[in-house]
Amino acid sequence: MVIHNVYNMSNVVILEAQYFPPLEYLSKIILFSNISIEAHEHYQKGSYRNRCHIATSQGVQALSVPLKKGKNAQMPIRDVAIAYDIDWQRQHWQSLKTAYGSAPFWEHYAPMLEPLFSKKNTYLFDLNLDILDFILKILKIKNSITITLTDTYVAENADDTSLINREGVLDLRNQISPKRTSLYGAKYAQVFEDKHGFLPNLSILDAVLCCGNHALSSLSR
Repeated sequence: MVIHNVYNMSNVVILEAQYFPPLEYLSKIILFSNISIEAHEHYQKGSYRNRCHIATSQGVQALSVPLKKGKNAQMPIRDVAIAYDIDWQRQHWQSLKTAYGSAPFWEHYAPMLEPLFSKKNTYLFDLNLDILDFILKILKIKNSITITLTDTYVAENADDTSLINREGVLDLRNQISPKRTSLYGAKYAQVFEDKHGFLPNLSILDAVLCCGNHALSSLSR
């Protein structure tokens, strides 16, 4: 992905809503004061929309939100429903507690984080909006950023080297994905770094629980 200097050409960025998104996602958000969240796309499999990556004693672990059975890929994103047949919230919370229970800022942020794993959102989109709101609050940047939802769907540019759309918005939808190789490599001290080396571009939770208030500075690198 070649972005050149497009950040200087737009003051609005459009992104899809993601589940505890990776650092690269937040590194783009902090560059803009106006964030537009895509609310009229169709759900896409194999993305960060319903998964995130954390560091564990065994290496990188993916946490995935199960969806109700059906053709989700053909469904408007706001209609994609979360499945609760299994207690995935308890499983995700236990995975986080096991992975980060010894992290420097676990005790500080765990009480604020836990309610996200007890509230049963019906739809994935609403869960991801709650998560984004939580992240912006703990990074203390919520008041400096305006979040809006798109009111209609505008197709992505066919040439992803030209990311400014006709409305002058920087379009980063589907640019931050497990399917794409990320060059984002901001480093900070991780819990299992002595065992696995540095694991890049994990969920923002990794940086927050390891670095606390300094997480924001790691995003700027």
